[in-house]
Amino acid sequence: MPENSKLATLIDNLPDNKLLDALKQLLPQTTAWDIATGTFEIGSLLALDGFWQPLRQIRLLMGDET
Repeated sequence: MPENSKLATLIDNLPDNKLLDALKQLLPQTTAWDIATGTFEIGSLLALDGFWQPLRQIRLLMGDET
């Protein structure tokens, strides 16, 4: 996804509509990130290296099976 392009209403992870690309575009414009997920892998943060570190706050909500 080109930088500063309009985000799709629905992110479906098809080749031109990846969540990773959307987060790389959105995170520099915010100071906090709230995540609710059923699964979480540390690789997610590694893939966003340099994008999440400047955030003032990250809150992560996971189910008890995660």
